[in-house]
Amino acid sequence: MSNPLQLSHENYYSQEAGRVYMSNSQLKVWGRCEAMAHAQFVTGEWVPKSRACFEVGKYVDAGVLQPDGWADDMARILHDHNGVFYKQDGSEKADKVRADKMISRALDDEVAQEWLAGDQQVILVGEIGGMKWKAMLDVLNLALGWICDFKTTRSLGKVWAYRDGRRRYMPWYDQFGYLRQLAVYRELVRQVYGVLCEVGLCGVLNDDVPWCDVLRFGGGIDEVLDAHMKVVELECERVLEIRAGA
Repeated sequence: MSNPLQLSHENYYSQEAGRVYMSNSQLKVWGRCEAMAHAQFVTGEWVPKSRACFEVGKYVDAGVLQPDGWADDMARILHDHNGVFYKQDGSEKADKVRADKMISRALDDEVAQEWLAGDQQVILVGEIGGMKWKAMLDVLNLALGWICDFKTTRSLGKVWAYRDGRRRYMPWYDQFGYLRQLAVYRELVRQVYGVLCEVGLCGVLNDDVPWCDVLRFGGGIDEVLDAHMKVVELECERVLEIRAGA
């Protein structure tokens, strides 16, 4: 499959990349509001404002996952989004203090570091549902056949959340559809490397006293991931219809 746009860490989140490639986060936008997604990813008429939680998450990712040039990434995030992390008098906001605590906690946690070992911030492209897809994997360990996604979260237990029009009690990773995200990652790794990996999550609590938890989903998760992929493919069909003017 030809790649009309070569992705890098510099352009991965760009508008151009979003127009060329589908992603898990973009598909969520299409599911929430088709008109908004069309304006953002097709015509480019609407550019969403960056959310503070997103920038804090990228800052923590840079500190914990430490890709090449991670110190520069952290400095750039702090510079470009100064108002997210610092008050007008130059003192640190609570989000900056908590982010630094999360980074330290994850780096000091031996189990978390074991699970995060491997190639980090790996960009992959492939095809799902007739569309070009992109993904950036936090951790890919081909030697162990292992994919791990790193998350900052406000809960590492069960949470109340709305699903299918009803308020339900569910694991924290179900609230934001992380299993579907892992299903997409696993499929793209299979396409690129021919390996069907195990998947897992490493979460760090976004709190004044953070702690880490790790989840490794065994072979019994295969049917769940396959079901998620079928839904993704169906949703891609709808996006293609909209792009074609249906």
